[in-house]
Amino acid sequence: DLTVALQPRTLDDLAVINALYRPGPIQAGYVTEYVARKSGKNPITYIHEAVKPVLQSTYGIFILQEQVMRLSQLLAGYTELQADELRKAIGRKVPELMAAEKDRFLKGCIAKGLVSSDAASKLFHEIEGCADYLFNRSHAYCYSLIGYITAWLKVNYPAEFWAALLSNNLKSDKTTTYVTAMKDEGVLLLPPDISN
Repeated sequence: DLTVALQPRTLDDLAVINALYRPGPIQAGYVTEYVARKSGKNPITYIHEAVKPVLQSTYGIFILQEQVMRLSQLLAGYTELQADELRKAIGRKVPELMAAEKDRFLKGCIAKGLVSSDAASKLFHEIEGCADYLFNRSHAYCYSLIGYITAWLKVNYPAEFWAALLSNNLKSDKTTTYVTAMKDEGVLLLPPDISN
């Protein structure tokens, strides 16, 4: 389990778990690599030293959309609007848009001169491969905070947690699943009682 492997201690750690558990990072092998880098089993590497300021907090691995956008600004001279257009183009996977973005990215990298054309090509290939499934930072943090609060309530106030969950899902297909889980956790479910 990813949470057990990463041993989260902060909201930042939970946000990383949320962001990593997405199709792009999973397919790219980033989950295993992130765990190995964070634990010190694998070295932290960067395609180029110029990407270090943006990827250092995530051990050299793309995890968030904002990292792709920031790198396009830093290395290829994109404006904020152009960086957002890159993010959208990658998400849509339209070949014509991607070809135009690749051309703009490579030309921008060469013009800025921070990375070689070979490094720029490798970087764009890596971005292209995972960016369409990357989370944005605000979602990663919001979902993590909600998940943390929900878990805390479930552990510290189980009866109230299950009552709220059942009340909000009375007509759901999951009601039976919730009732079973509740019983498995030892929370007593009483039938309706007109005396109380």
